[in-house]
Amino acid sequence: MPANDTMTCARLILWERTTCWAGALRRATSDQPIRLVETRTWTECLGYLGEASRSVVALELAPQGAEKVLAALEELDRRFPLAVPLVLADRSMKAHGPLMREAGALHFTSSPRRLDFVGQLVRRHLDRMPDQTDNLRDAVWARMPWAG
Repeated sequence: MPANDTMTCARLILWERTTCWAGALRRATSDQPIRLVETRTWTECLGYLGEASRSVVALELAPQGAEKVLAALEELDRRFPLAVPLVLADRSMKAHGPLMREAGALHFTSSPRRLDFVGQLVRRHLDRMPDQTDNLRDAVWARMPWAG
């Protein structure tokens, strides 16, 4: 991110090939003013992250997709360290939870019915965000003990 990059409003970016998680995420965050952006390709997801690098990113883990999600988590950590990664998995992938957390996922779930925590996590993350008109330098400065 460039030093004087003006931050745009953070989002909840969903990368999924199916559409089973979008509705569940909308329900889990319906009481919050959160912009959910659905993407079908990793390239499209990265494009939205380029616009809002502090977004929450939900990655769908489908059978035979673990390598792609692990690579995505690594790329997020390297290119967008302020993004918050979550992994949403098919029930058959439940055993992959510890691996995904170890790879950098802040949260892992394998049930669309258990997204209450995701809604809370997204809200907490976005509440900690500086006003969208602030740049990164101003945001850091405002958190310094001597800022007044």
